[in-house]
Amino acid sequence: MSDKVFLHIQDRALSLGKDARDRAVALADRWSLEPMAALVILLAVLLGLAGVVLPRSTRQSPALLLELATLYEAVGNTQAAVEKLDMVMSTNPQDAEILAQVGSRYYSLRVYDKAISSLEQAVHHSPRTLSYRESLAQSYQSARWYEEALAAYEALVESDPENWRYKIEIANIYRDTGRIDQAVAKYLQAGEM
Repeated sequence: MSDKVFLHIQDRALSLGKDARDRAVALADRWSLEPMAALVILLAVLLGLAGVVLPRSTRQSPALLLELATLYEAVGNTQAAVEKLDMVMSTNPQDAEILAQVGSRYYSLRVYDKAISSLEQAVHHSPRTLSYRESLAQSYQSARWYEEALAAYEALVESDPENWRYKIEIANIYRDTGRIDQAVAKYLQAGEM
């Protein structure tokens, strides 16, 4: 790569912001790419060509696709981020952690229906993991699927009766759906904890 091209790539990479640069460097380290690869990855992400610069053997890895989705999100390319997440889901992952991470990324992109689908699968594979169940309840609530959110939060209360946050969320749902008496009762119950 010529010095002039490298300087242009470096200027473009520096304009992306620290979060995007840090994620690209971490990606390069994680996948044992050349030292210059972080800058190339950043430019490729910016241009929508990340799949071209990555080694062929890693292009379909769910973990790499998830990293790329995060990078695309960091540089503001929501469409490319969703495409990479869709690619992860097309690999039919069975790992609950990957499914939860994909659901979390979809959620942060406000693609709630896909977040819910991914998180439901994560909960199916690992039903005792409270963080997955919490994320699913939160996704239901954000999508305004209030009855599903209520059921999810009630199940969380059964699993962890001392967690007042779940009761507050139930009260918030009651409030948002116009069930004020139930909301007040739940707020009072949470306040007694």
